[in-house]
Amino acid sequence: MTLPSLLSLSPPGQVDKLAKDFSTLGVSLPHEEIEVIKNKTSITESGVVDHPMAQAIQKELEMYRDEHYGSIDHYYFTVTKPEKSSIEEMLQIATYAERIDETNFYSGSWRGEWTVRQTDDNTLLLEGSVQIHVYCHENCNVQLQTNKTFPKTNIRYEEFAAKTIKKKIASFESEVQMDLREDLFGKLDDKLKALRRILPVMRTRMDWNVLSHRMVKKLEESAPPSK
Repeated sequence: MTLPSLLSLSPPGQVDKLAKDFSTLGVSLPHEEIEVIKNKTSITESGVVDHPMAQAIQKELEMYRDEHYGSIDHYYFTVTKPEKSSIEEMLQIATYAERIDETNFYSGSWRGEWTVRQTDDNTLLLEGSVQIHVYCHENCNVQLQTNKTFPKTNIRYEEFAAKTIKKKIASFESEVQMDLREDLFGKLDDKLKALRRILPVMRTRMDWNVLSHRMVKKLEESAPPSK
C-alpha cells in the first residue's frame, strides 16, 4: 500500500501527525500532496453557488448548523452545483463536522453527502448518505467506522422546499444517531469480547465494558443532538 493510500485512511485530524511519523522513517510527501489528501478526507468550505434553490438551502443549513453543531471545533456545510453533470438541475450538499481532543485521546468526524435533483416541474428528489469515523487511543487503539445510505425521498418543489430538505436531513441524521446508540449499547460488549485476546500483548486484562461505554460517550459528543 502506498503512503497516500495509508494517509487517506487516517483517523480524523491525524493526517499531519502520521505524515510526520512517516517522514522520520525516510518516507515523505510534498506538502501540497498532503493538503490534497486532507481535503479528500474532510470537506472544505466554498462559496454559495449562484442558484436560487442552493442559496435557500444554504441559509436553512446554516441555521441547522448553528443550532446543532455550534460546539463542534471544525465544521463546513456547503451547497454546490456540479460543473459537469448530465442532469441540468442537480445540487450537491456536503456537511462535515469534526472534533479532535488529544487531551482525552479521541477524535471523530461526521460527514453527510446529499444530492437534490429536479425530476419535473413540481418534484425534487433527495438522496444521500452519512459516514462516521471515531478514533479512541487511550490505553488502546480502536476505530469505529460506519456508513448509512438513505432511501430516495420525493419533495414537492414549492416555496418551502429548502426548509423541507433541511428537516429531512435532520431527521436522517437523528436516525443514524439512534441506530448507533441501540447498536453500541446492545451489541458492542459482545463484539469486542469476540475479537479480544484472552490476555493482550501488554499482559494486562482490558476492561471492555469501560471501553465500550467510553466510545459511546465520545460518539454522542461528536454527533449532532437529536430533538
